[in-house]
Amino acid sequence: MKKLIPFYSSVNHPPEMHIIASRAIKMSGVSGNKSVQAIVPLSDNNRDKRKISAIPATCVSFLLFLLLLLTISQNGFAQNIISVEPKDGDVNVKPDIELTITFDVPIEAGKGQIEVFENNKSADKINVKSNFVTITGNKAVVEIKKDLKPGASIYVIVPDGAFVDESGNDIKGITDPEAWNYSVEGVTDETPPVITDLSPADEEANVPIDADLTLIFDEEVVKGTGNIVIYQGTTTQTIAVTNGAVSINGNQVTIDPALDFASATPVYVTIQAGAFTDVDGNAFEGIISNTTWNFYTEDTTSPAITTLAPADNSTGVAIDADLVLTFTENIQAGTGNIIINQGTTSQTIAVTDAAVSIADNVVTIDPSDFPNSASVSITIPEGAFTDEAGNEFAGIAASEWRFTTQAPADNQPPTVTSYAPLDNATGVVLSSDLVLTFSETVVKGAGTILLSQGTTTQTIPVSDNAVTVNGNVVTIDPPTDFPSQSAVSVQIAGGAFTDVAGNDYAGITSPDSWNFTSEDKTAPVVTTFSPADNFIGVEANANLVLTFSENMQKGTGTITLHQGLTSQQIAVGSTAVTVNDNIITIDPPTDFPFLATVWVEIPAGAFIDISDNAYEGISAANEWNFTVIALIDTTDPTLTATTPADEASKVGIADNLQLTFSEPVQKGSGTITITQGTTSQLIAVSDGVVAVNGSTVTIDPL
Repeated sequence: MKKLIPFYSSVNHPPEMHIIASRAIKMSGVSGNKSVQAIVPLSDNNRDKRKISAIPATCVSFLLFLLLLLTISQNGFAQNIISVEPKDGDVNVKPDIELTITFDVPIEAGKGQIEVFENNKSADKINVKSNFVTITGNKAVVEIKKDLKPGASIYVIVPDGAFVDESGNDIKGITDPEAWNYSVEGVTDETPPVITDLSPADEEANVPIDADLTLIFDEEVVKGTGNIVIYQGTTTQTIAVTNGAVSINGNQVTIDPALDFASATPVYVTIQAGAFTDVDGNAFEGIISNTTWNFYTEDTTSPAITTLAPADNSTGVAIDADLVLTFTENIQAGTGNIIINQGTTSQTIAVTDAAVSIADNVVTIDPSDFPNSASVSITIPEGAFTDEAGNEFAGIAASEWRFTTQAPADNQPPTVTSYAPLDNATGVVLSSDLVLTFSETVVKGAGTILLSQGTTTQTIPVSDNAVTVNGNVVTIDPPTDFPSQSAVSVQIAGGAFTDVAGNDYAGITSPDSWNFTSEDKTAPVVTTFSPADNFIGVEANANLVLTFSENMQKGTGTITLHQGLTSQQIAVGSTAVTVNDNIITIDPPTDFPFLATVWVEIPAGAFIDISDNAYEGISAANEWNFTVIALIDTTDPTLTATTPADEASKVGIADNLQLTFSEPVQKGSGTITITQGTTSQLIAVSDGVVAVNGSTVTIDPL
């Protein structure tokens, strides 16, 4: 706002020379040895008029000229407002007072509107060319079109160019809200605003889910501080009163919730005290109770199905079964036909037909009997049923509700069409499942499955998880693998399985009906070695013979004969190694050294059985060893001395007989005869009275 700037000096000049400027100006200068200062206050009320010391009279006109030039250069205007009524800061002004603006030159109406603000809100706008503005010379009188509120705070805005001088030059206005203020007389309002109407009304039903909330007060209100909380079922929305979702128009508050309300839901609203105030700052007491503002939203949710009977994809449905639909809410008949497709035929039932009955949320359809073994699908159009609010059921497509009806009466028991493993199969894997394929779909009955496997058995209840049924296929997974190379037979109790009609499977009672032999997974072992382990006196050209527990074949590797300081290596695949069923013969290419201690080394896998199970071999020196005989002796031993000597006399009757040979001897066979007068003794060489010690034989006659 342009302010009046008093200008004073200590010399004899008029006490108040008014110059218009757009801002406070402090000017300093020097004239001779005199200082010059000019202070321009910000308002007429600020009249701290400081005298300008020692300003020569001859300088006053020059200073005024400079100040006028500065004003023009700063503002671009040569004309200015010199006074207003009511004055800035006036109090207790009449509410119907006219506004008077006085200029320093004659004026005319320009363009724009003079705006009057009441308690910081626009209260009136007056077009400068309207009948509410009267211009006389350099004065404009503005009539406010409405009475102002008692006690209200007012400020006035006059736009630049609202008035012009006679040459059409714009005159600067009053654009600062702090420049022209006054207050209206009257009693202060201390009564808080109260609600006169609510929308939706308290306890209103079927409120649209996208409805705004509206409060009508008994007076104009403005936003305060606090939150509006909307409780809707299990959720809430909290809206700050300062949020853009809250708008005010005079005494009407409108709240536009960010989210729609839930369908068919009770809602209540609370508002914090002070969330709104009247224009005098009196706070609205708020809505605290959850019973003050309640309403119920409209039902916009279509009914949905919770269960179908028969269930979708059911099998074995009775041919006279009803169709039952259970909904999420109570329903009523709409319009349309229910179509039942049942193979080559169909049924059409109007929803209003007596065959369709409704009890609350349950619809029962009683159609004609379905054909046996029919694939049935149900189609229900949209709108065939509605809820009590008129929301339509979306309907059911043919692919959404299907089932199969029961087959004709079945009196035939199921039979097995194939076994795995096959009866009399051989080489069956030890971990194999047993699989029976039946002539029809079966289910578990009661009883046990007996597996006889050599000297052991396994008993499996048909109810065990080891037995599974998938349609017409039964799979038995024995808890324990079969023993290696065992004869297995399977017996199944009658009634262990039944068809869906309840006819019992006859079972397998004979141990000869389903048999097989498990694969050989046992490694072969040697039952005898020749020469025997630790044998002494083996011929130097002897063969080595291994007798196994089963028939064998050659594998791979090299046999090593360790014979003292030398060894022989014989490839398993060579002709020196022959196999005859379970007997393997090794013919060493070279005779063993005489008196040699020999041990045989055979690598694992050198020999395998006919199931390819490898012999573990011989790797230690103490597993198969023997000693070879000495060089062959062809000279018979000779007697070199006897005791008593031949022809000796006076021999003691208890003396032993002793024979000394030319070399060490051992017992052979035969009888020693001792003739003594008319009697004799016969002593077998093998008798204990005959002792051999190297080359000496001692006989102790009886």
